[in-house]
Amino acid sequence: MDVSNTTEVKLRIKTTTTIDLHPLTSHVNTNVLSWHCSLHKVGLKTLVELWPTTKGDGTVRKNFFQDIRSLRIFNNRGELVAGTAVNNHPVNDRTYTVLIETESIQVENHLELDAVLSNDELIKPLPQRIIGTSTAEILKVLASLIKDIATQDFAFTFGLNGSARNIGLWAHQSVLAHQPVLAALIRKLKVVEGSCSDSDVAAGIKSHHITDYSLESYCCLIRFLYCGVVELNVDLGDFAIGSPPNKPFSPSSRNRSEVDQKFTSGSSLSSSTDPKRIATYSEVFQVADCYQVTKLRQFCMDKIKEALGVSTALDVLYGFAYRYPDLKSFVLEFVAKRMNDLYASNPDPFASYASHPNWHDLRSEVLCLTFKAKAQARKT
Repeated sequence: MDVSNTTEVKLRIKTTTTIDLHPLTSHVNTNVLSWHCSLHKVGLKTLVELWPTTKGDGTVRKNFFQDIRSLRIFNNRGELVAGTAVNNHPVNDRTYTVLIETESIQVENHLELDAVLSNDELIKPLPQRIIGTSTAEILKVLASLIKDIATQDFAFTFGLNGSARNIGLWAHQSVLAHQPVLAALIRKLKVVEGSCSDSDVAAGIKSHHITDYSLESYCCLIRFLYCGVVELNVDLGDFAIGSPPNKPFSPSSRNRSEVDQKFTSGSSLSSSTDPKRIATYSEVFQVADCYQVTKLRQFCMDKIKEALGVSTALDVLYGFAYRYPDLKSFVLEFVAKRMNDLYASNPDPFASYASHPNWHDLRSEVLCLTFKAKAQARKT
């Protein structure tokens, strides 16, 4: 790289240790200069310091450093997270520093960032964060949006047990649309008649009726999409449960109604209207798969695998796992390795699933894996 004709130098930095072990010093080499990077933890922030070694032609280096005007920091998604102006920087004082929110460059247990020294002025506005705002406080704000039924413009509708009436689990289209599958669903749905006249929601109300999965599993989905949190204990009072949008639409129809009161008041409720619900990882997994919410799907699948036992494996396999190749293969291998345990407690553990349309095929796959494992064991 010919620094005399270069407008910027980009340094890609990735720590190889946990972020708690500060200070950390690493080296990044370019064709002209060898750079040192030091990271120091300062409360919830990280101080990044950059300085070069004396490598390369002195005149070239002098001209380069005299032209530096800004230091910008990007995260591993290419988003600008911090920056500082560098005006008339002394040639003999070549340490460049910037303070960054640690979580903005944190990837699991390490840090990843691109540091760019440039002769461009720092003109791009940086994202602002309220000083002192903790993650817990941000989550509290997001959780409050989950039940902000006055501004929500989308309803998943569910049938009430023993009633022809439906209820609506409300959310914001703008939040749901961050997931490509949900975005496509929203685009395809028609606006409820008359809802565009609602002063609160100019784009109009849309709804989608659910018949395959429970209300509580969708509550888990909504909580994850808003807050990134997985919680199986569901209190319907934490969500925007109200009447579904009617046709033609009336703005008051999505307000908390007598339907909502049945689900969120705390006394004398039947089991079908109890606001305290418990979802299952198996059902939330299936809902996440339906909308391709990858992180939620993977989290639930890991929990299903952790909880798998000899007494439950066949229920999981024939209940739903057979529809999902990655989970199916894990459960098949799990069962195949524990055939002796299965038959020890039941002379024919597969018999109770004989009415299942895939009973024979799944049983054959288990037996095939078992025979292969035994054959491999004999060879070794």
